[in-house]
Amino acid sequence: MKMYKLVILAAIGLASVPAVKAESYGDLIVGFTTQTGTDHLYDLGNLASLTIGQTWTASALGLTSGAYTFGVIGDAYAADYTSNGGFLTTLSGSFDTLWATTSGATPVVANKSVFGAADTGITSILNQFPGKSANTNPGDNTSIAASDDNSWATQTINGTKTSNFVNAYGNPNAVNQGAAILWQVADDGVSAPVAVGQFNLDSSGNLSFNSVPEPSTYGLLLGAGVALLAFRKSTVRKTA
Repeated sequence: MKMYKLVILAAIGLASVPAVKAESYGDLIVGFTTQTGTDHLYDLGNLASLTIGQTWTASALGLTSGAYTFGVIGDAYAADYTSNGGFLTTLSGSFDTLWATTSGATPVVANKSVFGAADTGITSILNQFPGKSANTNPGDNTSIAASDDNSWATQTINGTKTSNFVNAYGNPNAVNQGAAILWQVADDGVSAPVAVGQFNLDSSGNLSFNSVPEPSTYGLLLGAGVALLAFRKSTVRKTA
């Protein structure tokens, strides 16, 4: 009788285990492509595990230089905020969250439909990692032919299917040694995306995670550029 009760309890426990979802569980996946040859993918881990100033070497990323188009994507369902110990930096525990980089422009607001479509593209990228659909392993890296239907180049740049990430949500890439701002997006259909960090790729292929420059910093840089341009024009007129 006691063994029978244990079997029943075990059956109830198994029935209550939620189905494994194929999203990235909050892990951020960075992709590198030249749109020819081989694309490189790397699992950076979840946002809360990153530190300002953290760097990943070119060798760890599988790169030979920084001359790549690169971007970062990831997502997590609201339910994962609790099941994974609440490690995620979230906009709201009641909403699914999408992460995507841009070269500067603010990405679009997401709703449930957009999140679901983007998740399809993320899953296609995720499945390039052996065993990735069942768990997350920060530090994992893999390569895939840029011409493949599920390559970074196809999913985020050249894809023609509605299920490709570029068509489901947008192009997350920055070109060559550029800066890619990481945005966190709730799928409630109204919340504006929030900039939470910035990735930089140097000419040697080393990637770093940094804080997002303050708007005032952008203003100072813009002002300095305008002043320099005016100075140069003035110098040209005087020497003409």
